[in-house]
Amino acid sequence: MEENHYYPFGLTISGQAGGNTTGQPYKYNGVELERHFGLETYETFYRGLDPQIGRFNQIDPRYVYNISPYSAMANNPVLYSDPLGDTTQIYAKNGVLFGTINDGLQNQVHFMNFEHKGDAMDLGAGAKNQDAVAEAWRENSVAFLGENSAKSLKALGNKSANNSGDGFESGEELGFYGEVSKSKEILFKELSLPDGASGTPNSYPMESALYTYDKNGGNRSSLFIIGHTHANGWNRQLGNAPKKEFNRNMMLQSYATPSGSPGSIDYLRLGTNPARLISSPLGITIYSTQKFYDSKNSVKSYDWFKK
Repeated sequence: MEENHYYPFGLTISGQAGGNTTGQPYKYNGVELERHFGLETYETFYRGLDPQIGRFNQIDPRYVYNISPYSAMANNPVLYSDPLGDTTQIYAKNGVLFGTINDGLQNQVHFMNFEHKGDAMDLGAGAKNQDAVAEAWRENSVAFLGENSAKSLKALGNKSANNSGDGFESGEELGFYGEVSKSKEILFKELSLPDGASGTPNSYPMESALYTYDKNGGNRSSLFIIGHTHANGWNRQLGNAPKKEFNRNMMLQSYATPSGSPGSIDYLRLGTNPARLISSPLGITIYSTQKFYDSKNSVKSYDWFKK
């Protein structure tokens, strides 16, 4: 058992801590406190927070134009928290990040009914009520990724990792598609392959899967979003030990990158909407066939959807 008290930006109040304060590395906002080499910084998913000055050591990967890219929690830690060092996202329907909103609502990724190929914007710039801005965008979206979306994707990621083997060449890539429910939340189902066909630890025959989908009465052009899993060597990374919290971020990034570059299978439109997803046992990557993958803006852990 441990008890800590903090100043607004995460600096521990001296003399107010109790219990085992050295064995538990996760402190303010549930973020790991890095004490090695005398750093005393919080290591969020995207960057390190210095609680003594209330600033991040790296720029915001989803910065807003009217606030310093080094600022923490929009300079208002009483109203906002930022456990990952990022912000809320709004995407265009083609899978490109359109903008950000610093709201206090449960994290969701919403898709709008237009395409976008430019830079992301601050959609709540100057607004006094960020929640109201976010609610307006959410009301007008056509689909969103929420906690149930994350659960269905995580199940596919786990299935992919557990399909076969314990070595480097382990796991089997699976394909999936997203159906927009009545609530607008996207739920994911596995794509079928022709008899005798399967994914490998390094590839998935998406063209064959979409052909089978059409042959079985579906229409690939009506699919809102498709994707596949990455799980090659997952069991090798984990070994037989429980998951180590210190390497979860490293592992998420390792499995997040779409294969190849524009022109490869991950970036071919294949007669579908351009929005794409990569799923692993730890999280997802959102990207587009129309714009090269941006590692700073695209990766989401499953835990992000619970905040």
